[in-house]
Amino acid sequence: MHPLGPHRTAAPTPTDDSASTTKRDDTPASAAAADTPSDGAPAPREDLDHTPDRPDIADQWRRAQKHGAAALAFWTPPDIWSHDRPSLEHVWAYAARGPWTTPSGPLRWLGRAYAIPAAVLIGLLYGLVWVVERPSRLIAALVLLAAAGAWPL
Repeated sequence: MHPLGPHRTAAPTPTDDSASTTKRDDTPASAAAADTPSDGAPAPREDLDHTPDRPDIADQWRRAQKHGAAALAFWTPPDIWSHDRPSLEHVWAYAARGPWTTPSGPLRWLGRAYAIPAAVLIGLLYGLVWVVERPSRLIAALVLLAAAGAWPL
């Protein structure tokens, strides 16, 4: 690799302060002017690690950001502070008709089979949340459990 990195070349230095008719490599100045951009910087060399089929780093970065954002959205828990949790009807509707797979087939069938015990567990946990939401409900539930002998007082 070139010491200045890929696609970089050192600018030629003149041999003296006077205007020269040739470049450092003995190329006539008129031929060198055709290769030099208008801002005076040397044109990038084509032979330094550049292949037309190599993906652009900016495209790779955009693709990585897109996939990273999708993964982050998938693994970010819901905002339970300001949004309600979905009802059991919505849980079942997502398993039965949600956009996560094709309308039918083995994946849809597995999703529905999973949703049945998941909905039962979610329903039990929603019930527990409902009891714990209010101190009076929690006290009443603990008294009932103690009366039934399932909770020591």
